[in-house]
Amino acid sequence: MWAGGRVTVNPSRFLDAVSRHDGRWGEGYQQDCEEFLHSLLTALQSDCNRVPGKPSYRELTGKGSEAEQAEEARSYQLSWHDSVVEDVFVGQLQSTITCAACGGASHCFDPFYSLALPLPAKGGPVAVQDLLAAFVQREELQDSERYRCDRCGPDKKQPASKRLQIWSYPPNTLVLTLKRFSSSGGGGGAIPSLGAFGGRFSAARKVATPVLLQPAGALDLRPYCNPRGLKECVARGCPAPVYRLVAVANHSGTLGGGHYTAMGRSATDGCWYEFNDSTVSCCDPPSGASCDAYALFYRLVGCSGGGGGTFCGSRE
Repeated sequence: MWAGGRVTVNPSRFLDAVSRHDGRWGEGYQQDCEEFLHSLLTALQSDCNRVPGKPSYRELTGKGSEAEQAEEARSYQLSWHDSVVEDVFVGQLQSTITCAACGGASHCFDPFYSLALPLPAKGGPVAVQDLLAAFVQREELQDSERYRCDRCGPDKKQPASKRLQIWSYPPNTLVLTLKRFSSSGGGGGAIPSLGAFGGRFSAARKVATPVLLQPAGALDLRPYCNPRGLKECVARGCPAPVYRLVAVANHSGTLGGGHYTAMGRSATDGCWYEFNDSTVSCCDPPSGASCDAYALFYRLVGCSGGGGGTFCGSRE
């Protein structure tokens, strides 16, 4: 696969195996790489699950401190899914809704395999850090989005604010998806599936806002994390959530006639390679503004080869 000019890997058997879990990925079909990644991780999660049986469903209590609620959610997640996917890719995202009337807050903690970052519809080059800052920015909930606050009374819908933050448990591999596809006039949204939407796919549009890529620089997630979650992470001996870019999936062209390529840094020789269908060739590291970058893959600094880093050895 790394030897340019020679075909050393035929992915047909791999594609067949994934297709047995999800029929959308048969040979000759065109689909979205983000959807494929999610489908692949779901299949791996199912086949590699260390949980011997199916646990009983239960409602989370939602009580206690933020740390206690986060740990309850994490433990429940691991009681269902505990695999190499969790070791390598999964982090924990916190969603907090705060009532503007009484100040009461409710928290929800969910695992994430990737973070989908909206892009501004127009403008010059934008840094990944700016996209992350917008992702965790507080959102005001008004009118039809008002919050039904338990403290104020079950029949009262109050204005409120919502905020997303990364809790702790930095994943070994962080995946950021740039939402380059939209069916509206706003920023990028989720791309519809070619197989699911057929001819209606052409109604969507591509958001070509350039994104700055910095493979030599570090991406520090601490500004986008809950400080209390970071404190919990440090107490467990987790490494700081600092990452370096190791791979990029690119989408060039239009939605109707686009093409995917990838660039990745080899863990063997440290060089960057471009993957274009069956051709693999050496290339310069991706840098500067890119209108084609679609999925960004980052590796946790100081993380060695295998899995086990998501929960930083804290599976006591």
